[in-house]
Amino acid sequence: MRKRILTLVTCAALCCLGVLTVAAKNAQAAQSNQADAATLNGTWNCVSHGGDQGNMNFTLTFEQNGQDISGHVSSQLGDADFSSGTFKNNHLHFVIQGDSDSYDLHADYKDGKLTGTWATTVSGHKGTWEGQKAPASKP
Repeated sequence: MRKRILTLVTCAALCCLGVLTVAAKNAQAAQSNQADAATLNGTWNCVSHGGDQGNMNFTLTFEQNGQDISGHVSSQLGDADFSSGTFKNNHLHFVIQGDSDSYDLHADYKDGKLTGTWATTVSGHKGTWEGQKAPASKP
């Protein structure tokens, strides 16, 4: 009888441990998804490499709603809004429509930085770019 009670208690403890492990993994996954959702909002200071202009500074302002990205770009070439971007599993993709060409940008987010590639869809130019979130302005 005592052996049977001990077996039942052990089984119950193992079941509870299994349930807690699954719950912890689900909570960790939810936190990861929330972190992705909160990562890009705001202004980013960026630089592109490989274009006709040489290295060029530009600013991106992201607005994120879940995995959907929209925003604004500002550079010495001008300003433009963009939409229909995505940010999933720490990978960013969006397209900026210019007057005569479009810029297709990809980047990976790691350690607070974006690092990736860009290519024009008509003229065939391409290069790399990186960016870091601008410090929050103080009131």
